[in-house]
Amino acid sequence: MAKKLTEGIIAPDFEFMTPWEGPLSFYPLLDEGAVALYFLRYLGCPVCRMEMDAIKADAARFEGKGVRVVVMLQSARQTLAENLRENDYPFLIACDPEADIYTQYRVSPGSFLQYVAPPAALKAMKALREGYTHGRKEGLELQLPAVFLVGRDRQIRYLHYGRHVADVVETGEVLKQAG
Repeated sequence: MAKKLTEGIIAPDFEFMTPWEGPLSFYPLLDEGAVALYFLRYLGCPVCRMEMDAIKADAARFEGKGVRVVVMLQSARQTLAENLRENDYPFLIACDPEADIYTQYRVSPGSFLQYVAPPAALKAMKALREGYTHGRKEGLELQLPAVFLVGRDRQIRYLHYGRHVADVVETGEVLKQAG
């Protein structure tokens, strides 16, 4: 995969579908303020659902900072529409089953060692203890996560590329970067 994106550059524009609407374009979202763009794996991933619920729990804090959230998943629209209601999450869920937007943002799959890394295993066990069970597998099982904070000016203000499959930066860190 090509070199990773860096802070300060203009974020790539893209079109996406949600489970319920689309196509939507990324840049018009920035007219309303900054966007936190989370790249996770797929809906059936217990850690991903736990992360989505953590983002949901901080929805008011994101809103208070004027930050809109978009969660990118490699799940098909149909899978999401069958398993979620439109108002389950207070953020946009973007469907990218072919990982085209992941490629555009240089969010690559990892290695087997990044899949079984001790911190990833610990986070997976935490998700299971909290009642998140594994659902349908979609997308790339070795997909690494990433988080981008993009300002109204389209510049990447903050980014974090995951070092293992469960390395999603805490919402508090993203909020801190939002100002």
